[in-house]
Amino acid sequence: MLVILPAWILITFLCWAWGMLVIGRIRMILKDDQFDLPGFSTVCMTGLAFVTVFAAIISLFMPLGNWIAHLILIIPCLLLLFRRQYRDFFAQLREQFSDLHPSLLFLLIAALAMLLIMCTWKVTHPDTLTYHAQTIQWIEKYKAVPGLVHLHVRYGYQGLWFVAEAFFNLRFAGIESLTLINSVVVLWYFLFIIQKINKCLRAAEGIYAIAWLLLFVISSLSYTQVRLTITSASPDFITALFLWLIFYLCMKIQKEHSSVHWVMMIALSLFAISLKLSAFPVILIAVYSAVQLLKLKKIKALLLSVIVSALILVPFFARNIITTGYLAFPSAFPDITRVDWKYDKNQTQFEKKYITAYARAQVDYDEAKVEAAMAMPANE
Repeated sequence: MLVILPAWILITFLCWAWGMLVIGRIRMILKDDQFDLPGFSTVCMTGLAFVTVFAAIISLFMPLGNWIAHLILIIPCLLLLFRRQYRDFFAQLREQFSDLHPSLLFLLIAALAMLLIMCTWKVTHPDTLTYHAQTIQWIEKYKAVPGLVHLHVRYGYQGLWFVAEAFFNLRFAGIESLTLINSVVVLWYFLFIIQKINKCLRAAEGIYAIAWLLLFVISSLSYTQVRLTITSASPDFITALFLWLIFYLCMKIQKEHSSVHWVMMIALSLFAISLKLSAFPVILIAVYSAVQLLKLKKIKALLLSVIVSALILVPFFARNIITTGYLAFPSAFPDITRVDWKYDKNQTQFEKKYITAYARAQVDYDEAKVEAAMAMPANE
């Protein structure tokens, strides 16, 4: 259990450093002085998105479970330590705890202990046992495998979160864990909420403090949120957290929203979709952000958004095509590829129907029951 702590710090440093670097480069390219650097957890989430996309590109050509893949991303971060603004990592990390109210510090320590204990729990989640863990190991041990879907239909699910879990497992360092990054993201989430509570208490905004505390409690009690995330490889709540971050950035008032702000919302929206296709409606926020950039005549920012969007979507589409023959399995649309390992189109369409039917009525993997659920009226 104690080995998990330094692993958490290493992963946090890696994501924070890349978050600082990426945001800093975007600010420099756009020459945007209006954008205020976001909070610690937001920087880490941004860096995590970048590292995941970069790891997805690497995974097309080599396995992620060895030290070579990690050196490609870790060495630049170590070099950043020689730059003054990046030597402040541990100072910033310490600041997250230094001014906390004593009761909130106790709450954070309790949450930390809970996460450490959960990391050692036996995995019982059926989806993780059926295909999450196996998909992660395929990514750890092999580059993208053509036609992998034919071994098991669920191996065709190539959301980029499985890439993140494979990259951050650190199994090559002797740490045996199904997924470390899930617990790290939840830790950032708890830290974000506790800081919000602390800020509200210091500003004497008791109602808002209670609201943030309720969010903390609900997230801890709801099985499908914190507990499922820590004790499985499920990307569900992780995707939800990225969506919440996008909504938070969308509502945050920043001097008419700087160019960097809009670019971040576009990038994070597409990244959330690459984690789980059910997040697709967030594309509306990406389109809204692009329209705002167009209205503000920020053409350079708009072009940068297009480039960043391509960098996110290309490895996602590539992994799907290599694995299943489709751009976004289990969707058979658009059917534009001609590869000899393509999965049967009828089976692909049935898999998509089953997902929808299960969300409606938790039906068995049976064609008649799936069709019955698909035919259910809205009021049912």
